[in-house]
Amino acid sequence: MILTRRNTTLLIGLGPLMAACSGTMTGAQISALVLNDSKTITAGLATALTNLEKQYPTLIPAKVEAALNKDVTMAAAVAAQLAAGQPAASAAVTVKDIVGYVNDALNVLAAPPINGLIPSPFNTAIAAVAFLAPELEAFAQSYIPTAASAATDKARVRLLLGAPIITSGNQARQILQNMIQGK
Repeated sequence: MILTRRNTTLLIGLGPLMAACSGTMTGAQISALVLNDSKTITAGLATALTNLEKQYPTLIPAKVEAALNKDVTMAAAVAAQLAAGQPAASAAVTVKDIVGYVNDALNVLAAPPINGLIPSPFNTAIAAVAFLAPELEAFAQSYIPTAASAATDKARVRLLLGAPIITSGNQARQILQNMIQGK
């Protein structure tokens, strides 16, 4: 495989799950990571979009904004269903739904009329979501195999390229926590 920024970014996003496969994380740690990341991604995306809409009210057309808000609201509602100690197989079904809504939002943000042109610091938070989404997707696919979407991969890459480089899952998580906390 030729290592491009896209491939490298997707591989980096899978780091925690790859570490789990090598025996450095337990099943409980993976479940806790997935639970925390699901909630952080949905809350971070919701906060970034809410603040973006407040600061730049004309950037996103009303029809597109409504679609984004629906996806984010649905993702947050589904994420609220995740609980500590939930069996991984049933959590995978929930995570698959979360990833579906998050991917829909990322696809909308990367497509016209927005085209991934999102002002800072919101672009960084949205890129952090795009960075962590493959991790959740890999978890869900380990229980529920689904076909990869080239359109979603392109959307993630477009959003990642429009922001400062994110080099680790921990950095992406910190960016989202800062957005949630208003830092």
